[in-house]
Amino acid sequence: MRRRCIYLQRPVGVTPDRAFSGADFVRDLPGRLGEEFLVDDKVVDIAFPAVALNHASGIILDVIVADVDGAEVVDVYAIAPCATGEPPE
Repeated sequence: MRRRCIYLQRPVGVTPDRAFSGADFVRDLPGRLGEEFLVDDKVVDIAFPAVALNHASGIILDVIVADVDGAEVVDVYAIAPCATGEPPE
């Protein structure tokens, strides 16, 4: 029997404390997530801190840090290739 498969997409935006460094966060994130996440070097070069990561399971994770009205905002966009069940509220 073939399993029903859906794509789950979850964009999340976070505004960290003022002491936060977006460049440091993006630089250190791949090492903090572990070796199953690989940096995708085939991305468009942009002017603010960003990293695209691929997980061994097929999950895609994009993290971008941008300045919004003088505050750094972290945008996280994740796609899971085969999620099951209902997405969380």
